[in-house]
Amino acid sequence: KIVTTGPAEDICNRMLYGNEGGAVTQTDDLWTDLLGVYAAINSTGTYAGLDRSLSANAYWRGNRDATARTFTLQQLIQDALYTKGMAHKGGNVDVVIVGDDLYPAYEREITARYQHNAGVTLPTIGQYGFTKQVLRYNDTFVIHDWRIRPKNAVCLNLATWLTAFKKGKKWAASELFNDRANTSGRDGQKFFVDTQLMFACLAPSLNAIYTDVTAGA
Repeated sequence: KIVTTGPAEDICNRMLYGNEGGAVTQTDDLWTDLLGVYAAINSTGTYAGLDRSLSANAYWRGNRDATARTFTLQQLIQDALYTKGMAHKGGNVDVVIVGDDLYPAYEREITARYQHNAGVTLPTIGQYGFTKQVLRYNDTFVIHDWRIRPKNAVCLNLATWLTAFKKGKKWAASELFNDRANTSGRDGQKFFVDTQLMFACLAPSLNAIYTDVTAGA
């Protein structure tokens, strides 16, 4: 079980980068941080209590590529599927998440050479909470997230990810309490949002992260 309390922005950041340094004690019932996407998709360290240095736990090693790459979107997806072996293990690249640098380049590539921009509303993605402009290449959707680091590309198989909220703790608002720091001369009250959730990757080997990608022509 994983517990954390904080604003929605903080939760989103932790779902990406939580426990990247491996500080969480994974034998506790309640953890102090999430094991985020970057913690999951790695080939080293302990994930969900499993030591990935052991050959018996090889399935839990995510595909992390730090080599400098110049990839079109097509080449990125093909590398994840066939060079990294996601397709060999029964996986697909459902979503590619990129940041401010790669997204515009891949948008130009898709618009000019492949299919189309999927527009501002995409029902099949909406079930995961997204209603925004995305790109589509065959069965893969490309999503922009400003939190993604420069030159990073995150390739996800959505069937391998699990999110579960504790009953009564799904963005639950606390009771109002006095705002003792209010200096405006008026009585003030505030509340916090309490969230307890489990966030896990059931098969890190069916996902990939690239940390040094330049958009190809």
